[in-house]
Amino acid sequence: MKKETGLPTRTILQIDGELCEPDPEDIEARKKIFDSFRTEAEKRHLSNAENFGISRY
Repeated sequence: MKKETGLPTRTILQIDGELCEPDPEDIEARKKIFDSFRTEAEKRHLSNAENFGISRY
């Protein structure tokens, strides 16, 4: 999947050589998935830092 550049407010993806523009529902679902992934990654990062005695800042 390759992101095509265009208008900054539009997201157009190239899937199997075909340009696709996701629906607003798809965009919201992807944002939720990404946010939950980022939250989990931040928790793991903080936990690892605490286990090694390293401060985040």
